[in-house]
Amino acid sequence: MELYRYAETCVPYESEEPSQAGEKKPPLSLEAPDPLNNTLVELTQHVAAIREYASTQQDRVKKLQEGYDWNIIRNFCLRVIRCIDNVENRIRERAGQNGEAAHLSEIRDELLFALESSGIEQFEPEINHDYRGLGKQAEAVKERESCDDPDLAGKIAKIVRPGYHYFMDDKHVRVVRPAMVMLFG
Repeated sequence: MELYRYAETCVPYESEEPSQAGEKKPPLSLEAPDPLNNTLVELTQHVAAIREYASTQQDRVKKLQEGYDWNIIRNFCLRVIRCIDNVENRIRERAGQNGEAAHLSEIRDELLFALESSGIEQFEPEINHDYRGLGKQAEAVKERESCDDPDLAGKIAKIVRPGYHYFMDDKHVRVVRPAMVMLFG
């Protein structure tokens, strides 16, 4: 009796022998039913979308971090540049009073060297160069240098203070502080 009940619950064995009509019966399929297959495909698509979204978010975080890092670098550099400006002002004051300024020049040179060794360089636009096209590299003061030549109007007359760039790599340069220039008017 036990053997009979066991036989009722078992799946009958299907042989691969040809049936009576001479055709082969298809083997039992181990594939999942259609709704389960669809669910797996949908889950795979959702996981791919989540991965793509995560990648996009990582790119955004990287850009934000780079911007944050740039602001820290820029603010520190601006503080050092302000010190250089102050030292240069003292050098000019001492030169006007026939005072000794060699020690101040050494300090200025050391500060400039520290910036340059970190990829930050001082620059000055060319005199008589057209101001237009310099973009963020130069800012013009309101005061104008008078001139009789109309061809010089809008060109750089004098450098009020130098600018500074940060060389990130061969292709990327950022302006830390634009040069301040006076134009012919």
